[in-house]
Amino acid sequence: MVAVLPASARAVPRLRRLARAVVRSHGLPEAAEEALTVIVSELGTNVVLHSGSPELEVVFEIDDTSLT
Repeated sequence: MVAVLPASARAVPRLRRLARAVVRSHGLPEAAEEALTVIVSELGTNVVLHSGSPELEVVFEIDDTSLT
């Protein structure tokens, strides 16, 4: 799954919701949801505050053994 959003403060909550949806749709444990939500929040905030990029792109890849 790929998400491309404008690099604005509004992108971070949207990324958190997307991360939760990805985890839940694959039946992953709650710990994975919490970890992924924190990770995308931190990375998304860094993009918004420090990159100068107009867009923020996140790619979620899930297979039998990993979530990347």
